[in-house]
Amino acid sequence: MEECLAIKPDLIFLWDEAWFGFARWSPFYRRRTAMGAAAILDGKFKNAAYRAAYKEQEKKLGANLDPKDKTLLETRLLANPDSVRLRVYQTNSTHKSMSCLRARVDGACKDPDFHTVEEQFHEAVFHACVHLT
Repeated sequence: MEECLAIKPDLIFLWDEAWFGFARWSPFYRRRTAMGAAAILDGKFKNAAYRAAYKEQEKKLGANLDPKDKTLLETRLLANPDSVRLRVYQTNSTHKSMSCLRARVDGACKDPDFHTVEEQFHEAVFHACVHLT
């Protein structure tokens, strides 16, 4: 996610954790969930050491990354903490890995721009739920 955000800072991530709904309650698995990874990245982007590392990378590579530059393939890219928009959506198929008597999907989102896509989000969820029944 971090390297993708270095290339496109407002990329939207959708994690389908169909069989992984239990992971939130395990300290070992939590960081491997959408919301766990988002929390880790959010902490990184607010960290002064990360910001300094990004500034060093920017000095080395320049502000505008050229996709044709072979150096990028060998560099662990850092996202610009000033321009990144952490937009993460997660779905869990509750009926697959947790107690549920009927088909059910739970979702979570961390998106500072949710208000701009809320209508489309509700439409997509409604459409998905209609197909579950």
